[in-house]
Amino acid sequence: MQNKPRKMELWMILIAAAIAVVGFYFLGPSITGFVIKEAGYEKDVNLVITSNGNYTLSLDNIGELKSLKIDGRVTSYGKARVYIEQDGTRHLVFDSSRLGEGEVSSNESNLITGFAAKEDEKGKNDSESDEDKKEKNKKPEWKGDGEFIVNGTAEINLSQYFTDEDNDELAYSVSDAEGVDASIDDAVVTIEPISEDNFNTTITFIASDGIGSKSHTVKLIVIAENPDALPINETINQTPEINGTIPIINETNETINATIPINETIPLNQTINETAITNETIDKEIAINLAYNSGTVYDANDNGEESVNGVVDLSVAGTSFNWEADDSKLCARWEAYNSEESVLTKFCNGNSDCCSFVGLLPTQQNWSDVYYSTYGKDGAGHENIVSAQVIYYDVNLSPDNLKSEIYNSGWGNLSVKFFEEEIEFFDECLETCSLAGLNKSGYTLVFEIEDDAVLRIDRIKYSLLTDVENNAPSLLQNITLVNVSRNKNSTINLSRYFADQDGDKLQYNYYAADNITILFDNDIATIVPDRGVEGIRYSYFIANDSDLAAVSDVFMINVSQEKFRPKVEIGKAVKWQQVILVDTTNTTSVNLSLPETASNLTITILNETVQNEVADEKIKVFEDGELKDKDNFEAGKSLDKVRREIGILEEARAKKSSKVSVEGGEFRDSEIDSKLNDLRGEESELEQQLDDASGGNLITGNLFAAITGNVIALTETTLNETQPILVINESLAKNIEITIQYETEAPIAIENEINAYTKQVKIVSETSYEDVLSYTSLNDVPQSSIKLYWLQDDEKILFDNVNYYDENNNGLIDKIEWIVPHLSNQTFEVSIGILNVQSYPTVFGNWTVGFNTSGTGNLSIYGYNGTSYSEVPDDSSTINDLEYLETRCGDAVVNTTVVCSNGEEMPYEVYKIKKRIAEIKKRLNELNQTG
Repeated sequence: MQNKPRKMELWMILIAAAIAVVGFYFLGPSITGFVIKEAGYEKDVNLVITSNGNYTLSLDNIGELKSLKIDGRVTSYGKARVYIEQDGTRHLVFDSSRLGEGEVSSNESNLITGFAAKEDEKGKNDSESDEDKKEKNKKPEWKGDGEFIVNGTAEINLSQYFTDEDNDELAYSVSDAEGVDASIDDAVVTIEPISEDNFNTTITFIASDGIGSKSHTVKLIVIAENPDALPINETINQTPEINGTIPIINETNETINATIPINETIPLNQTINETAITNETIDKEIAINLAYNSGTVYDANDNGEESVNGVVDLSVAGTSFNWEADDSKLCARWEAYNSEESVLTKFCNGNSDCCSFVGLLPTQQNWSDVYYSTYGKDGAGHENIVSAQVIYYDVNLSPDNLKSEIYNSGWGNLSVKFFEEEIEFFDECLETCSLAGLNKSGYTLVFEIEDDAVLRIDRIKYSLLTDVENNAPSLLQNITLVNVSRNKNSTINLSRYFADQDGDKLQYNYYAADNITILFDNDIATIVPDRGVEGIRYSYFIANDSDLAAVSDVFMINVSQEKFRPKVEIGKAVKWQQVILVDTTNTTSVNLSLPETASNLTITILNETVQNEVADEKIKVFEDGELKDKDNFEAGKSLDKVRREIGILEEARAKKSSKVSVEGGEFRDSEIDSKLNDLRGEESELEQQLDDASGGNLITGNLFAAITGNVIALTETTLNETQPILVINESLAKNIEITIQYETEAPIAIENEINAYTKQVKIVSETSYEDVLSYTSLNDVPQSSIKLYWLQDDEKILFDNVNYYDENNNGLIDKIEWIVPHLSNQTFEVSIGILNVQSYPTVFGNWTVGFNTSGTGNLSIYGYNGTSYSEVPDDSSTINDLEYLETRCGDAVVNTTVVCSNGEEMPYEVYKIKKRIAEIKKRLNELNQTG
């Protein structure tokens, strides 16, 4: 039996893990007293403060107050301060003019800060020595940039960016990154793009001094070597470096190929001098006049500054020409540059040939159309530069009428700024980040308000030093398997596997496997194989709260050539691939644990240079106590999938969901019944197929006893009752590479419309996926009115990482996409601020405009672009396009409406009476005139 050493090694690891668990509970010192812990609490207060005053804060817990922080919002105008007062002594909690000056919020609030009385003090000096060493050690620090440009293969020497105050020797590692191949040799990271497109991604660098470690995530701006890869008329998320050849046609119809640098570096707050077009004729000139569009309700003071809910309008209509230029030959090239995020967006208005000449498609037909800039539109942020250039393009290549006249203005530049009306803040504290000597159950909050500021305090967070009973950490789930690519690293978030009901910060250690190093940074464990190592290793984690500990299962570390990362998207099955190197000689069978929902299995074996697919008859799956052949297993999984979809659709129908996205496609409420009928027919066929193939090989004992031959267990020794075990009955030599491909179920999205402007999207999966691509459709709304919230524990958390799409190119958003970081069942809520900003009523029909409001304020409704209301008395110089009818809130008519008619303001009821009298008088005059 050639595999005895491997089994013996696995048993030794299991015994070591058992000893570790027993040792923590029986060999270590036991708790006989109590621990003093700093515990954090929250109190929802929902205060709105508009003037000076006091508030009595009663704490729901007893102990010494160690910190106090507040969450809320404050207006961008005026000043607001908050103090906590005890016995005449004040401590400053909040100052709106000093936002962000307090301590950075930390995850280390729930630390043991007191003592624990222990029966056995043996070895105290040794343990204190280790603790002293940890306390005195200073972790490495990152002193480098936040982003790097990768143009081709790039090398980054991490020793130039990480520093260590103790001058310890550092070991470095690097994470995987989307779209690039990253490797490390000593301190030098080599990054090579594997895509021909321009894109942005992130990568994490890690430095360890042997005691502590520091990880830092940076942004990579990857620039394709092929200049054709640069997108046209799309947002470019980096500073473009373009050296292109632009054909310029002179007046003799000769093509001049001139290499002209375009926007090599876009300076902030400076004039962007770009000459992309050469004019042969110098007597015709265009003088650009880019200006804030005056005389409109948008940006009324014409300074280019508005709130994030406002609009800044800009125009080039004042541009002058020293000849009679044909408007139909003109175009205006625009550039919107977000100086905060270095995002540049280009577009063009006017003549299509003129726009094509500068590599753009026209978005508006008229060259002088006003450009409306809003927050989020064309990548706009808080600080922006909008530039415009006017071009005249009159070219005819017909032999009968050869003509080439091309002229351009210089560039005009204006700043556009958007500010927040309210600034949201979290964990704000100044003198209360760390407190001492406060030990009461109630305190006074003192408010100072200046210049009409409005302060909203949503919640108060505080920590107390209390005596509590300590509970041991717990293991939430098994780890089972970690795949690591050769010469790369893999990270695990241990907070998903361990928990502490006391909220203690956990410290981690691990069983040291050969050629494997594991680094810890808070809850993140980074598994680092030695360079060139491949094969299978085993380890386990130990989590402790400085007093008690929990131990994980013994998990496998599979170091192979490539770590496969599947794409996960709602409504689509997830395709997986695992590559395993068999490092034991002369095996006759290999077993591998599969996810519970795995199906569509394909197994290939690479022997030297020959790759062969394993025949179906050599593949068995042990599941639910039964050894099944591949066909029966796949039929069973297909039946499970059909029943799962039936259950989801029946639930959606019962809850009257508006849309469901399953693996079979997207189905609206009116299509669910038809899809259910199809699925029930498919269910009957699969049940019959399984009945015909019944009588499988039932096994009631140990799986390993039922499978003869030389077996390698590539997963845990103790079988998981719910996870299928894949059995490959194939004779294998040493160092054979096995590739297993399979699918797991598609994440499902269920959409429920709460009302006309709010809907919830529930994303469901039996498998714990990460980074799930999710999306939903909208009915053409402005980007600034869309909010996406993540519903967690009865709390709505704003989700900022959203992509917006205008698929019908009408300037409004009709689809949004976002990435769900981790998934079992998650619910998101999409809220639309403005429902129908534009509609087209029929003549003599009623026009209903819907909108949302919050807070208190005046809503003014104006006619736009020459549209007028009927007046009292009637103004004969205007056409009465519209008549105001009423304003409703739900089903209730709002009676506080004031109508302005011919400069006179009056209640709407008075306006209706006056208008009716004016109509009667007008009709009487008509009757008198006709006799």
